[in-house]
Amino acid sequence: MTPAEAAVAVEVLEADGLQAAAGRLGISLATARTHLAHVFDKTGTRRQAQLVRLLLQSQPTVCASSEKSDSSGLDWPSRLS
Repeated sequence: MTPAEAAVAVEVLEADGLQAAAGRLGISLATARTHLAHVFDKTGTRRQAQLVRLLLQSQPTVCASSEKSDSSGLDWPSRLS
């Protein structure tokens, strides 16, 4: 998952809509939708509720080495990478 996609996924946890998430990230709603579609593809989810459930069940850990993580510094379970 790219850092931009991960940021949208995390913002979805706020549960106040994709428009609000896009505003907080400083991106257009269309870009947020594109990132969210990629997140759905990469996680095997189809709805925001499924994604939220998956994210809440998965607890990423902060990595000291960037070799073990994506550029966000988080070591996500393989399903979320």
